[in-house]
Amino acid sequence: MSATLDKPTGDGRSTDDAATVMVSPRAPGGATAQAPEQVEPGDPRSIGRFTVLHKIAEGGMGIVYAALDEQLERKVAIKLLHARGDQADQAHERMIREARAMARLSHPNVVQVHEVGELDGRIFVAMEYVQGLTLRRWLKAAPRSWRDVLEIFRQAGQGLAAAHRAGIVHRDFKPDNVVVGKDRRVKVLDFGLARWNEPDGEVVGEESAHDRSNPPPELDDERSLTKTGFVMGTPAYMSPEQHEGFPADARSDQFGFCVALYEALYGRRPFPGRSYVKVARAITEDDPLPPPADANVPKWLHKVVMRGLSRDAADRFPSMDALISGFEDFQAKVDARNTEMLRLETGLGTLLMLAFWILDWLFVPEHIVLALLIRLGICTYAGGIHFLCRMRPRLAERHVDLLAFSVNLAAGWGLAAIVWLEGGLESAYYAGLNLLVLCIGIMFLWTIRRALLLNGLIYGFYMSPLLLGLMDAERPDVILSNQFFLLSTIIITVAAQHQRFALQRREFLAEQERTQLREEVAAMVRGGRRPELHDRAQFLLLAEDEFQRSRRYQRPMSCLVLGVDEFAEINAQHGDSVGDEILAYLRQRIVKDIRQFDLVGKYHGDEFVFLLPETEQAQAEQVADRLIDQLGFTPVSTKAGIVEITLSVGLSMLSRETPDLATLLLRAVSSLEQAKHEGGARTVAWSGEHMISTKQALASELARDDRGR
Repeated sequence: MSATLDKPTGDGRSTDDAATVMVSPRAPGGATAQAPEQVEPGDPRSIGRFTVLHKIAEGGMGIVYAALDEQLERKVAIKLLHARGDQADQAHERMIREARAMARLSHPNVVQVHEVGELDGRIFVAMEYVQGLTLRRWLKAAPRSWRDVLEIFRQAGQGLAAAHRAGIVHRDFKPDNVVVGKDRRVKVLDFGLARWNEPDGEVVGEESAHDRSNPPPELDDERSLTKTGFVMGTPAYMSPEQHEGFPADARSDQFGFCVALYEALYGRRPFPGRSYVKVARAITEDDPLPPPADANVPKWLHKVVMRGLSRDAADRFPSMDALISGFEDFQAKVDARNTEMLRLETGLGTLLMLAFWILDWLFVPEHIVLALLIRLGICTYAGGIHFLCRMRPRLAERHVDLLAFSVNLAAGWGLAAIVWLEGGLESAYYAGLNLLVLCIGIMFLWTIRRALLLNGLIYGFYMSPLLLGLMDAERPDVILSNQFFLLSTIIITVAAQHQRFALQRREFLAEQERTQLREEVAAMVRGGRRPELHDRAQFLLLAEDEFQRSRRYQRPMSCLVLGVDEFAEINAQHGDSVGDEILAYLRQRIVKDIRQFDLVGKYHGDEFVFLLPETEQAQAEQVADRLIDQLGFTPVSTKAGIVEITLSVGLSMLSRETPDLATLLLRAVSSLEQAKHEGGARTVAWSGEHMISTKQALASELARDDRGR
């Protein structure tokens, strides 16, 4: 059963103040939680419609009971909060609202809240009764690979993400607030309930976690850093903004999540310290500890964790969904595909291996029994791997390279052994069959090093009897030619597969980055923040999505590229630093009005690019003219004095003759160059030939006349 009302004493009372709602056969501290068969004196016989069975444990926030829901015939865990004074009314109301919000949240990785109510002025929360271990105890129970850890945390992250989408922030994520069931299903518990843990009943976390002018006393007990205490949250897992007394949000949960993940991967927390003050200083001022030298954690996963541990919340992932998307591992996808292929190979290979036994009657009739035994041994091993891939695919995925290596090694050596039984010209048949088995196996071993190792072992085993004179072959040249053909084919196959793997990985990483960028933009919109001005790489990734969408549904799209006229001359006359000041001014102005545009990014040098879906050419020309009017013809204050600038815009439209995004951008850039060549301060649109927007050209001439006066 799930846990963490921490360490109950002999009378069922907890020595820890962590706010939790679940039950466990053994408490985290090792003591067995009291589970009497009858209700103790002084305990309620019923809470609402629930019949109390027994007390599980008691903490600083309340008492947890096991109870029976007789209407639905299910066992539940009920947390009955301690009674509070008159000042707690508002805290009670907010507590009820949040618990009711959790009750509406249904997610397989979140402990379900069944009911919220009051008993004699005390709030009670009836929750799902879960069987399992806390994440902390699960990690200590046995050595865990990084893949096992990642899968558990992926589920926990999905639970957090679901709560965040419902507007609920946990504020106290830690391994003790996560339960791993016997079926490895993960449940996150205690969403926000620990906030109501102050003597005056204040719901903290939305305002200030503690008074920054009055820091907490030194706590030299290591356990005090991993349990909820006098501040909102658990010190070792609190984000920098929580330690500094600022509001906690979903990105604060993300920080605690990554602290716990770092600890699970490396066996130590990223910020050391055995007291509150030392830990708080490390979290708010120091960088995370580097990973141990012997850590077997991939670099891509370490980068994801480090971003989640960023001191500035703005530098973290914009949401838990974006963080989870960073967990997508290309190798995991390859392993899953290879497992399916290995299952197919071993299934068909077993049938073919037995079917070809009939040929042994023709080539090795005097050794037919031995050949059959060899084939049966190969088929037994291959069949076992086939059923492993079918019944335990996750286990097979983690070891697919080793399984593919072993089954092809067994098949190759087995067939080579049959060749030794006879030798001669008949080896051509066996060499061809050996080639078929190896080529299929190479599809999994996608690296030249592994493939050549496998081929070398089989090649040496195959050829050693001939080279050592142990086999009297009638035509050794035939055997040699077959083997050289086999070797060259293997090398070509491996090289082609390696190239395909590299291409697929690049495509995967690009798609992963696009997914994260899309989530970042969506999170900004949900949070009411302005989308950022993307750099060139980010813009191209997001623009590709918009381009494909517009092209698929045959919707209009415009592309604008804005540049500073005579920018090279400005740099030559005033210096590059002045040019940088001008670009910073334009960036600031564009970001200020960025809501007007769908997608904006920095392109080359002095160029900014705007992508406008659902925008016809006439509308795009109006946008371009407005950009030139509002951003150009304006003196810019720099350290070299006032510098007057004018701007030009190149415009291109999506059409049937636009094969890809690169062509759309190239046409816009070419139009911009034409606009600058014709004197600047104008818009040029691409339509097979350069067409000048006469309206803007006239406006630019009038502006020059005004400056001349």
